[in-house]
Amino acid sequence: MTRSRTALTLRCLCFLTPLWLAMTPQTSGAQPATTSHIEASVRLGQARAALRRGQPDEALRYLRESLAIQESTEGLREIARIYEAQGQRRLAAQALLRLSVTSNNRDERAAAGAQAAMLQRASSLLRVWVVGRDAARRARVWIDHAPPRTVQVGGLESLVEGGSHRVRVESPGYLPYEAMIATAFGEPRDVQVRMVRDESVLSVTVDAGLSDR
Repeated sequence: MTRSRTALTLRCLCFLTPLWLAMTPQTSGAQPATTSHIEASVRLGQARAALRRGQPDEALRYLRESLAIQESTEGLREIARIYEAQGQRRLAAQALLRLSVTSNNRDERAAAGAQAAMLQRASSLLRVWVVGRDAARRARVWIDHAPPRTVQVGGLESLVEGGSHRVRVESPGYLPYEAMIATAFGEPRDVQVRMVRDESVLSVTVDAGLSDR
């Protein structure tokens, strides 16, 4: 009787063991999704606690860790708010663009995309510097359709909306300079213009001098 029970037990173990192994999560390789979700949520909670303590940089560290473990709409929202509050519009827009793709809420996706576009169009300080005292002294600068301005001490500044802007510089005796300059996210943009002598003007001047002799 004892032998028959032992034999029955062994047969059951032989049958159930493969099923148990198939149903048991493997511990090697990638972490289970639930573990990653818990770890990401813990970091998110730590970030919010840091914000309540008035420590945004500490909050950013926890949020980056949270998003590295598992991306979440909550983490993207929080990190975008902090970046925008710190004036880091480019990083805020990157988080918002990601949110506009990953959020399950259609209205949130649209709002995040619109906010990212607004941050990109933020006004930037465009500085134009003309190299060379002679060229700068008589230079005139056009930015888009605004009236021309003279250059003060080699450069001028203009506040422009984020986007592409036409910059044109003219100075007597030099070839005109023109370029399209991109600005974005309220970041200042410096443009250094090195004017090139107009050889045709020099040639005419030399020829006129020789004819006077």
